[in-house]
Amino acid sequence: MKKPKFKKCNFCNKEFKPYTSLDKFCSSMCRIDNIKSKRKFNHTKETCENRSGINNPSYRNGFYTRKKKKTAVGQREFNRVIKKIRSDMIDDKGFVYCEHCQTSNTARWEGHHLVYRSEKTGHDNLHKKENIINLCIKCHNEFHKNKHINRAFYVKERDLVELFGSSILPSR
Repeated sequence: MKKPKFKKCNFCNKEFKPYTSLDKFCSSMCRIDNIKSKRKFNHTKETCENRSGINNPSYRNGFYTRKKKKTAVGQREFNRVIKKIRSDMIDDKGFVYCEHCQTSNTARWEGHHLVYRSEKTGHDNLHKKENIINLCIKCHNEFHKNKHINRAFYVKERDLVELFGSSILPSR
């Protein structure tokens, strides 16, 4: 196939010698500028500043949030129990804290099942207060790294063997 000698750039109309017969732009910058010019919104410094922080439609209490999806019955039950746990903490001590490291100095709290959902799917006691622990992000990540080591203490302390059976104990 014979290459054309010269072509006009589709963006800047400058003549150029194409590398292949399919080339439409004289440079990669012209190709990128052509794509940018066809975008519906051009994001300038002004438009970005107008939609940042509190002005962002997804902004809520300092965190970026998305619209909440409809949650399953189990997730709603879990959310109800973790809210109850946190309100009980406030009633008892006056603040929310991590039940593992006892810190109250964090921006976000996470609920964690001691006996995992995947382990006992559909079990009646899965979303009971005894099976859920309130953690800071650091401790929650630590729990997932060392799953059975960290939870063994809480299984004994909260007597979860009585609720779930001996199958939740780590095998030796």
